[in-house]
Amino acid sequence: MLFNNSIQAPFPPRAFQQEGFNTLTSHAEDYLVVASPGAGKTYLMLMLAKHYIDNKKKVLISVNMLSVLNQMIEHATNWGFDIGVVQGNHELTNPLARLQLASNMTLIKRDLVDYDLIMVDEVHIIPKKLHDLLYSTETRVLGFSATPFSKGLYKIFGNNVLNLSTSQELTKLGILVPLRIVSGTKI
Repeated sequence: MLFNNSIQAPFPPRAFQQEGFNTLTSHAEDYLVVASPGAGKTYLMLMLAKHYIDNKKKVLISVNMLSVLNQMIEHATNWGFDIGVVQGNHELTNPLARLQLASNMTLIKRDLVDYDLIMVDEVHIIPKKLHDLLYSTETRVLGFSATPFSKGLYKIFGNNVLNLSTSQELTKLGILVPLRIVSGTKI
């Protein structure tokens, strides 16, 4: 792994996360990364952020809700990242930090030219204005989703889709519990 002493993952990546990391760091194109809930998309995003930062690059991670932004702040802090939060007068605003975290709604009002990599969580539900910004930017974009079925994603990512894992694979590995369907009775 490419982690130095200051920023470290709390545990080693799973094999499919390492394979995804290897694929995404060996290609320069935009990619849509598809993985089931529980697959560790956040972990992979932070692995990639670390890789870019080690190479003196600046990274932006965007999420769809403030509660998820707070979770991302916690995860990135636990890894040891020096972060900046792009949001009004947030107490963690730090434009010099190489890892910037933001909500999708904040990005609509911002310039995306200062980044070497933009990663968007839940990319299937981004607002149209953000979709248009991502489509028009020269910056590399990686979108992450468990349900990548929305209009316009092909416009950003083309055929560059990386299927990290499926629910069935995660269940076989013991990461997810087997699906149990429960049906109500007719009243």
